[in-house]
Amino acid sequence: YRWAVDRYAESTEIVESDEGDVRVRAQFLPPVAERVGLVIVTAPDSFVLHPEVLKSAGAQMAQVLLAHHGLA
Repeated sequence: YRWAVDRYAESTEIVESDEGDVRVRAQFLPPVAERVGLVIVTAPDSFVLHPEVLKSAGAQMAQVLLAHHGLA
């Protein structure tokens, strides 16, 4: 799912990678929580390690998208 991070981040750096996982450090332009949320929604096995405040960004973005499409 590295492409999802590349799509929404201003810059990315691969910190660690093996055959099944990748750890990416990314810099996002504002609105940061919304962009991080889009990454998590787009790449559903992804998650935030740091900062804590962004760990719920995926769930928040999912709620926004569900409401936008009249499904929430």
